[in-house]
Formats: sequence, structure tokens, C-alpha cells
Amino acid sequence: MQSRWTAVDLMQDDTTRRHAEPAEGTDPAAMLALIRQQQRRTENQLFSGFTVIPLSFGAAWLLGYAVLFLTIRPEPLLPIGQGPALSIYFVLLGLASVCTWFVVARSSRGLRGASQQSAAMYGISWMVGMVGIAAVLAAVMPLGVSPGAADLLWSAAPGLMAGMLLLSGGAVFSDIWQYGLGLWIVVSTAASAFAGIPHHYLVMSLAGGGGLIVFGVFQLRAERRADRAARQAGGPA
Repeated sequence: MQSRWTAVDLMQDDTTRRHAEPAEGTDPAAMLALIRQQQRRTENQLFSGFTVIPLSFGAAWLLGYAVLFLTIRPEPLLPIGQGPALSIYFVLLGLASVCTWFVVARSSRGLRGASQQSAAMYGISWMVGMVGIAAVLAAVMPLGVSPGAADLLWSAAPGLMAGMLLLSGGAVFSDIWQYGLGLWIVVSTAASAFAGIPHHYLVMSLAGGGGLIVFGVFQLRAERRADRAARQAGGPA
């Protein structure tokens, strides 16, 4: 998930500042090239591996919602009961959250200041949001919520949360693709609510989870192309 960092932001990072200090007598063109080189280095370090966020949560949604759909449909193809199906779904979300935490910690290592803070806050927001949604829904369920309403809430709440995180991330990082994915997830979540039970799970599995995976694959290929271009230009990967 790429962003455009200003020269001021780059100079605020300790590691970047040490490399970006030009030698005396350097001409403006060389200084500009050096600043751009350090910009690519900071962006690569900050966002390297962040594609695991849409890929991991996309896989969790694709598999988790598919299990729920196959379990509660009129003629279950996976007769394990809704309780175990929900357990599988939340285990998958938990694994995705752990992957997110690991990648954020690894990618932000060595960064300083605003760059490190932005990386940590954005990545951890996914984990905190999913845990918070699960806790709120678990507290609401015993209050007499009908089974149909509960099924819709279990699918809609995480979808809306993820969609809003992507929208805010796209706006903050000036990433039009991430912003567009956020719109897709919000629209898919809203559409799933009108699909009826149990087809709302199918919509979230294919449109929600599938959309995240497609975006993650696209970002992964874009990162690899950027790395190859940087190496060919003589800059760091």
C-alpha cells in the first residue's frame, strides 16, 4: 500500500537523514535524485510485506464465510453446526490478525518517528478492530437478538469495519486503489444484507474475501515491479 512522502517526512527519519545529507558542492539535480532514492528506500521498508493484510484477511473471509454458508444452508453440505462453524471463522480471523501484527512489527523495524508510528497504527488497527467487533457482538447476542439478525450482524459488522479502514487508509496514504477497495467492501457488505440468509455469507465470501485477495495479489505484483525498476535504476530494493 503505497504513499507519497514529502522531503520533510523523509528528513525526519534518522536513518534517512544520515543517508540523505548531500556532500558539499553537490548540484541540485544530484540532490533531488538522492532525495528520491531515499524516498523509495523509506517506502519499500515501510510497506514491504503489507500485502499480507488483504491477503490474510481475504483468505479468512473466503474460507470462513464459505464454511458458515455450507453449514446453515437449508441442506447443509457441512453438517457441523453453527457454533463450530463460527469457531472456525474466528480462528481464521485470529490467524489473520497474528499475521498482520507480525508483518507490522517486521516492516516497521528500523524506522523512526512518524513513519514507524504510521505503519504500526495502521496495521494494528486491523487486529484491534476485528477483536473489538467480535467482543461487541458476543456481548449483544445474549440480549434476545433473533437468529436471522445475528447471522447478518456477524457478517456485516466485520465487513463495514474493514471497508472503513481501507477507505481511511486510502485517503491518508493517497492510495486510490486502496480507497476503491474500501468502497467495494462497503458496497459488498451492504449488498450481502439484502441477499438474505444464508446467501449473505456467500456474497461476503466471494465478493468480500475474493475482493481482498485480488487486491492483495495486484499490490504484490506492483511491489515486485517497483523493486525490479528500482534495481534496474541503480537504487536500493
